[in-house]
Amino acid sequence: MSTDHVRCVDERWFAPNAISSALDNLTSLAATYKATRETILNSNRNAIERLQKQQFDSSDSDRQVESSRRSLDRCSKSIEAARKRLAEIRAEIGGIDHRIAELASEQASIDTERRAFEATIARECGPLGLPPFWIFRWPNPEWVTVNHRLSAAEQNLQDQHRALLEQSAAKNHDEQGWHQKRNETVQRLETATKELALLENQNREQLSQFKDAIRRKVGDFCLQQDRSLEAFDKEFLSSWLESEQLLRQACVQAREQQPRLDRLTHDQLVVRQSVPRFLCIGRKMLRFNEWQMSVPMCIPFPFPRTLICDSISVSAQSIAIRTLLSCPLGQLSLVIIDPRGMGNVVQDLLPLLDDRSPIEHGKVLTLSDEIEAALASEFRRMEDIIQRRLTNRYATISEFNRQFPESPIAHRLVIYADFPEQATDRAIGYLERLQELGPKAGISVILSLTDKQLTQSGDRRLHHALQLCEGNADRLSHLLVHERYAPLMTTEVVSDWTLGDPCKIISAFGEKWREWSTCRGDLTGLIQEPPWAATARDDLRIPIGWGDSGSVSVEFGQEAAPHALVGGRSGSGKSNLIHVLISSACHRYSPDHLRIGLLDFKQGVEFARYANGLPHAEIVSVETDRMLGVQVLEDYKAICEDRAKQFAQHGVRDYSAWCESRGVIPRHLIIIDEFQILFESDDALSSRAATALARLAKQGRAFGVHLLLATQTLSGITNHVKSLAGNLGIRIALACTQEDSNLLLSHNNSAASQLKSPPEALLNTQFGDPSQNRIVSLPHASDEILDVIKELQTRLAQQYGISIRPHVHFANRLAEFPRELCIKNRMLFGERLGLGGLQAIPIEQILSKHVLLVSQDADARLGTLLSIAASLRQSGRFNSIVSLSSGSEGTMLADHVHSSFENVPELIMHLGTCAKPVLAFLGPLETISELAPASFGKQTSGKEAECRSELEEYLLISQSTDVVVVAWSSNWRAVSRTVDVRKFLKAFDFRIASGLSADDCFALFERRHDAISVTRGLAIDVSTDQHFPFKPFGLAASK
Repeated sequence: MSTDHVRCVDERWFAPNAISSALDNLTSLAATYKATRETILNSNRNAIERLQKQQFDSSDSDRQVESSRRSLDRCSKSIEAARKRLAEIRAEIGGIDHRIAELASEQASIDTERRAFEATIARECGPLGLPPFWIFRWPNPEWVTVNHRLSAAEQNLQDQHRALLEQSAAKNHDEQGWHQKRNETVQRLETATKELALLENQNREQLSQFKDAIRRKVGDFCLQQDRSLEAFDKEFLSSWLESEQLLRQACVQAREQQPRLDRLTHDQLVVRQSVPRFLCIGRKMLRFNEWQMSVPMCIPFPFPRTLICDSISVSAQSIAIRTLLSCPLGQLSLVIIDPRGMGNVVQDLLPLLDDRSPIEHGKVLTLSDEIEAALASEFRRMEDIIQRRLTNRYATISEFNRQFPESPIAHRLVIYADFPEQATDRAIGYLERLQELGPKAGISVILSLTDKQLTQSGDRRLHHALQLCEGNADRLSHLLVHERYAPLMTTEVVSDWTLGDPCKIISAFGEKWREWSTCRGDLTGLIQEPPWAATARDDLRIPIGWGDSGSVSVEFGQEAAPHALVGGRSGSGKSNLIHVLISSACHRYSPDHLRIGLLDFKQGVEFARYANGLPHAEIVSVETDRMLGVQVLEDYKAICEDRAKQFAQHGVRDYSAWCESRGVIPRHLIIIDEFQILFESDDALSSRAATALARLAKQGRAFGVHLLLATQTLSGITNHVKSLAGNLGIRIALACTQEDSNLLLSHNNSAASQLKSPPEALLNTQFGDPSQNRIVSLPHASDEILDVIKELQTRLAQQYGISIRPHVHFANRLAEFPRELCIKNRMLFGERLGLGGLQAIPIEQILSKHVLLVSQDADARLGTLLSIAASLRQSGRFNSIVSLSSGSEGTMLADHVHSSFENVPELIMHLGTCAKPVLAFLGPLETISELAPASFGKQTSGKEAECRSELEEYLLISQSTDVVVVAWSSNWRAVSRTVDVRKFLKAFDFRIASGLSADDCFALFERRHDAISVTRGLAIDVSTDQHFPFKPFGLAASK
């Protein structure tokens, strides 16, 4: 069977890093160099060919010459036509003359005949002695006819003669005109002949000039080509040298972090501080023209896909060693499976098995049952990471670890030699899932799967292994000769994977691992005393780590140090320290002695594990916002004020005196991570937070309330810290800059900048006095140990019958609807912000008011409405509860009302006649026909307008009459288009809103207010200007 299925390499192997980016630049430059030079040469070559093929554009002059020639032809034709026409006119004149002569002959004949006729008449009339005209009085018909004929002939001849004379005159005139035209045409012909000669001369001159210009342009193009190539070569050389310098710098930096294994010595080992984004796995020779260079070959880490190594005994071990030496201690562990070689695959690493090894299970796995169990364990770990740690917020553990460097998730490298030797079907299934989803959870897989194994077709498991490789694997050999950098790459790969002195190097690494393991310690090693055995009467003493003389504790409650300030840069272990402190405190003290409030402003999930099962927790805010944080601080301030009153009533001065005389009451430890978020804006919340913290810092010790404020940096909030510094005597510093060390400890104490965190921390209980610095080695609070400690707390709480359910706050969730309403004579409308409880007001406060609820979120609206309905019905103060409602709200209210109505007039009539007090639910307002806005093109009827006006008037006059109307809307803007808003709102003194924009809040409350999120609510009694922030109930959240 062929291995072509793995030749197509996944592009994720070429994730960008400094070396690959520099290589990409050089590759791009090399490709651009060849392409650009070829483009310039081709462009100039084509341009010259086009110039040489270019014909002289003489179209205009040709058109002019042709026009002149046509003009000459026309003139010649015109002259010839004039000549012919003159000849025709002369012929026509000759014909006319000939005809005139014929007419003269005819006239002579008629004259002869007339004389003969007159002679005849004379002969006939003479004997009678009569003149000749008398003959016509006695006419002879023949004579009359002859006379008439002769007269007509004479007249005809005269007419023809006259016409011929006119024609002759016209022809003579026409002849003169044609003579003139011919003369003019002759002149034009002479002019056109001269112009034609001139144009032909000009054409010859222009053609000569054109040829000269072509020759000059060809010369210019050649010169320009030479200059372009020279300029391009100069620019290319500059860019090449710059990119080459970047590549060399990247190679130097890479080799500083990951030196060549064949040149590595044991004294060069350095403990790394971060997981590498890539691994150097050999060298590649690059060549381009006369240039050549050797660069490290890099692959991303964790691997994006399974890696298939042909020479497993060399490459897998080298990759494992490279990865171990490049990762921080504790951030990588190995799972090694070698059924045939019994550990030969990692023979250089076998000495580590004697130590507290980074090799999981403490051995190389060789048997099928332990291989299946190990892969199953890795699968469950991957499942837990994806479901509980990454959730839907983080794509990979690399992204998670960047967000939470204090508690990173460790990487795994699974090496399976001679796969699928000793692999059961389940083991293959687990491995398939690890291949598919492992990269997301930081699990990288290396397999050996040779061509010889792939050609065996009789084994179903081998066939399954082949399918695994086809879908989720790439060959290391293909990565090394990939054509991504084809313009530069050669096929020459130089291996530098073999350790020069493996015994000394692995021994030195093992020593560093032992040092780290010893210093790092374990949280279980810190917690040695029995659980819940300590008393908080005098102080809180919480072990957090080890110093030169043993265990080191933080003590709250001393007169000079009632509160603590914790700080350290990202990745210094701040979250780990907080987990250690919480676990240690909850182990020493029972919930009767200690209550803890946890506020996390990082928008992270660090405190999520304490949401269930920690009986000490009063509030666990996983996603804290500033409003909630301020409310919690003010609630703790209220606890101090209540205790002050109780202490004064019983004549005791402080917490310790109370516990001695009246019995122990719990201390409160408030842990706020990234507390500086409270002061990120200069507004009313910031001022309230500063006031509450200042009061707690000054008075908390006396009443058993303590603060632990944690931050990455104090930069920007020094003014607020200065006001608290006098009471924050305990300072715990982790690794940070010198500036932050001075801010955190004191102006002359920069010792925290020298810490190696984790695991080191600096504890100072004297306000940062440099002489009081104590270096503490902190234990590692792993997820597994924290879960074990929390389970112990849960069992102890059950054993002692302690049932304390913390108030858990998620910013993006609605509150759970209470399973039981333990509330009397109060109107409930949500969950109170702060330490929890229900947000409600005395029923007397609303008996003379109407309530308006506006919420765009259906779940929040329904939860608020049902809490109002259930609490008011439970009060028993109303003789009648009615509704005019529709939709889901109407359905849910059906169990809480006595009767329902279909329209406003019926409701108003009932309210006016029934026994008081009466409670009416009205809504949604936008669906009630009398209040709903008219549809497009439809006018509101007079009856509807009358009903609307009647309702508005009734709402106004029914106040203070023991009629309470609870109205609600999901679209206040729609309602406001149909009612007189000012008049309508005037009837509702108690207004509730959630999920509204700033504009809608302004419209509802008639005052400026920030937008209210869907998971937040605000109720305002406009008659007393009381504000009640709350979290709406959600029925979906309750389910």
